[in-house]
Amino acid sequence: MPNATQLPAKARLAQLRDAALPFVARTFRGNRLRRYAAASALLGLLSVLVGVWLSFGTGEFERDMRRAMDLEENRWDQDRISFRITADSALEFEMLEDDLDRLDRAGSVDEYSQLGSVRERAYSTLYTALSVDPPALFQSQQDQIRALLAEHPPSSQIDDPQWHYSENLRDYQFDWYQPSERARLQAIIDRELTPAVTLYASPLNATDGVRVTGAVAGGLVVLLMLIVAPLSSGATLAQEVHENTLQPVLGTRLRPADIIAGLTLSGLALGGLLAAPSLLVTLVAGLAAGTQIQLLPFVLLLPAASVFTVLLTQLVGFGLGRRWSSGIVATLLTAGLCMAMLFSVGFGMNLEDEMIGLVAMMPPVGLVHALRELFVPGLRLGPADVAAAMQVSVLAVVGFGALAGIMGRALTRRIEGRTQASLTRVEGFVAAALTLVLALVVIPDFNDTHAVAAYFVSLGLVALPWMLVLGGRVPVGDGPAKLRTIPLRSIMLELAGYVAIHTTVLVAIFGFDHVPWTAAGAFHLLWALAVMGLVAVRMVALPTNIVGSLFVMLSLAAVCFEFVSAGIFASAADHTLYAQGPVSPFVLFEASAVLGVIQLVLTVIIPVALVRALRKGSAGLV
Repeated sequence: MPNATQLPAKARLAQLRDAALPFVARTFRGNRLRRYAAASALLGLLSVLVGVWLSFGTGEFERDMRRAMDLEENRWDQDRISFRITADSALEFEMLEDDLDRLDRAGSVDEYSQLGSVRERAYSTLYTALSVDPPALFQSQQDQIRALLAEHPPSSQIDDPQWHYSENLRDYQFDWYQPSERARLQAIIDRELTPAVTLYASPLNATDGVRVTGAVAGGLVVLLMLIVAPLSSGATLAQEVHENTLQPVLGTRLRPADIIAGLTLSGLALGGLLAAPSLLVTLVAGLAAGTQIQLLPFVLLLPAASVFTVLLTQLVGFGLGRRWSSGIVATLLTAGLCMAMLFSVGFGMNLEDEMIGLVAMMPPVGLVHALRELFVPGLRLGPADVAAAMQVSVLAVVGFGALAGIMGRALTRRIEGRTQASLTRVEGFVAAALTLVLALVVIPDFNDTHAVAAYFVSLGLVALPWMLVLGGRVPVGDGPAKLRTIPLRSIMLELAGYVAIHTTVLVAIFGFDHVPWTAAGAFHLLWALAVMGLVAVRMVALPTNIVGSLFVMLSLAAVCFEFVSAGIFASAADHTLYAQGPVSPFVLFEASAVLGVIQLVLTVIIPVALVRALRKGSAGLV
């Protein structure tokens, strides 16, 4: 029988449909399809209503959101420059109108009222302007100020207005060379010390409202496709694994690859159904009022990031489902996905030109960045930076797609239940190389970056992906761990190969003469990498308990510390950084002899204990 790669395209699509049908049908069984469709329409309508509310609402929350999106300037600055008072409510507006009437009739107003306070600050601006010599071009404004003060003098209770307003209540913001301050001064003169009173209204027009609505709908699409869809597939697979219900399914026509494809498509179908109206709103708003060119990275990144996140969540759910119930796994997955999304929104909304490469490492960052550039363009990135971001987005799509395929193959082997590694050696090297490429894209500019920073930042970014790859190289199966041998030597040699590729690439970029090297730094780095590899193998090969989990956490903390120590020694060896390195090869001796001894003891105990645990908990190490 031909395999999937040998089938024609139509047959492969039919096979994929047959694989997805039972899982999608289970997701939408009964009246769930109607309920999900109703929820989808409600979410689409809600995204429109929220967008209109945020665009034209007059509350404090709506104003803060518009300022956060750089759609509205600070109102205090606007009121100060325009010499006006903006009322937040109709009642406040009526009270200010009454004060204006009182000012017109009596010629004065209580200086402790809002209107009186604004007039006092206006007097301060006028007298401060008189006390500062203006440029020759603005000499006439001082004459206008004197004429205005002669017609509308301050309170007679002030003995020396010039000293009182220019020294005691001086307007320290006033500067003749600032256009905004000259505009404020001219507004005070034109209005003859009587501020304008207006009722607050949103400064956005209809086009801005369409943009905000599109941004809200797009954000909802991202949440549904990168949280709801992965959570559905990951929790379902965790339940199947925990309840051991995958074996009966394998007895049918469905192959392990069909099961993974079906679970993936069922989650994407649920997220896609819920997100469909909101996605339509996003696309229409982007075409009508957005920066249309930014639709391309959004449309490319959304499916690639969704499939990548769904498969990654399934991989995590499979591992956790063997130990915990689906409810606990769903809670952990929800927490992890939400934390990653919050982190990504913070970076994506404030992506500077030197941070564009983060698009390649975190899928939500790229989507949030694409949405921001689609509906709020040109605020932080120039044209060249936007073009670079689009190139990084295309590279990220290729990388996410390739990594998703590798994760799919790993899950397929795990579901088969045979004692085997989830990844082949070739797949492991391909995954390590892909993550390395994506990590190097994060480096802003190699011409302006020191070799030490580039090396350790990129190595730190690939540390976690490489641990996952190494875990995938450990043979696992349904049998007891004590009956399996662990190819620890070959796995550690593969890790050495990953590090050698990384080092070779950095040396090729910076040149061998610009890469600092010290014996102490190399020792700390090799120790951190070796323990990192041992921890990755330990977490997959052996069952865990409370003591084992605490020791793994201690080992990971030691890896982070030794990694930083290696960076300190490398920085000290780079004469261009002017950094002073520690005297002792163990940096904690610099703080305390006791801490230094503890570091020295842990340096010996941790790797020995990890190797001993692996040898004791398995059939042997080869």
